[in-house]
Amino acid sequence: MKLLLSPSNEPGFNLAAEEYIFSQQSVEALFVYRNLPSVVVGSNQSIYNEVDLNFCTQHSVAVYRRISGGGAVFHDLGNFNYCRIGTAAEGRLPFTEEVLYLLIDVMNHFDVPLHMGSRKDLWLPTEEKVSGTAAHIRGKRVLHHGTLLYDAQLDVLNQALLAPNGRSGVLGKGVVASVPSPVKNIRSYIENTGKNAPATDVFYRLWVEKIQEVLQTETGGFDADDRIEIERIRRSKMETDAWIYKK
Repeated sequence: MKLLLSPSNEPGFNLAAEEYIFSQQSVEALFVYRNLPSVVVGSNQSIYNEVDLNFCTQHSVAVYRRISGGGAVFHDLGNFNYCRIGTAAEGRLPFTEEVLYLLIDVMNHFDVPLHMGSRKDLWLPTEEKVSGTAAHIRGKRVLHHGTLLYDAQLDVLNQALLAPNGRSGVLGKGVVASVPSPVKNIRSYIENTGKNAPATDVFYRLWVEKIQEVLQTETGGFDADDRIEIERIRRSKMETDAWIYKK
């Protein structure tokens, strides 16, 4: 499996890169990245039921839609993103469990014991969620991705994901509502145990290095041809109103 590192913190680029790897590549990959402040809703969600658009505009929080289902999430540089992409095969764990067990193993090395929840998410021992996940399947090709809260701006998260109409509003046919959960930053958890928590950039580097060590693989990226196609998907889909506001 390849460990791919994004060269960008732009949400449009990274969402386009996920689709590119999923639909135009045949590699088995774990793609990791961080985004600038943004809200990313699931493919079958209504932005108006999930997002406070006025707040996002006032605080420079971009709004995007991804190709997978699931609920709305907040991204910033304190939130690490992982995306396992590959081809399903018999006799192997579903990608959901595979990548979550990997993250549990990696975080154990930092004395942060996580456990898997009933919705295929990750929780601290103090019962706060630190990772939500979503998946997209086409034929035998599978994409499973999620977030990992290390030191995200939780006050901004809570405001950005508080739609004025609320989730109790009428949902259209096929529209999926998010399921809110209590959340906490991993950095706060480490500090609450009496230990020093590394700065976000430092911990991200250590986290990537540990993933590389556990997977016993090399890190890679995208060549010039890859970037041309990723930018095409970004411009033609991920950053268009037709896609972002489709529901």
